[in-house]
Amino acid sequence: MVTVKNGVIKPKSVDEIVPLSYIKIRQAIAKHRLKYYEVAKEIGISPFTLSVWLREELAPEREKLVMKAIDEASKVLGG
Repeated sequence: MVTVKNGVIKPKSVDEIVPLSYIKIRQAIAKHRLKYYEVAKEIGISPFTLSVWLREELAPEREKLVMKAIDEASKVLGG
């Protein structure tokens, strides 16, 4: 598990490895004050699927897709 303090994500233990793409995406979602389900909806997938994607390092194409969805959702929702 990770903790978020002042917008910075930190693992609770040094043994825990958090995918870099997860950190970037989590920070972008927080910055735009979005919810995961809003990003998933923009992509056209279920929130559960997005959660599964974020468990491991994303392929560059998939990371770009998620980041684009964050940008689009923030424009639509005014975040």
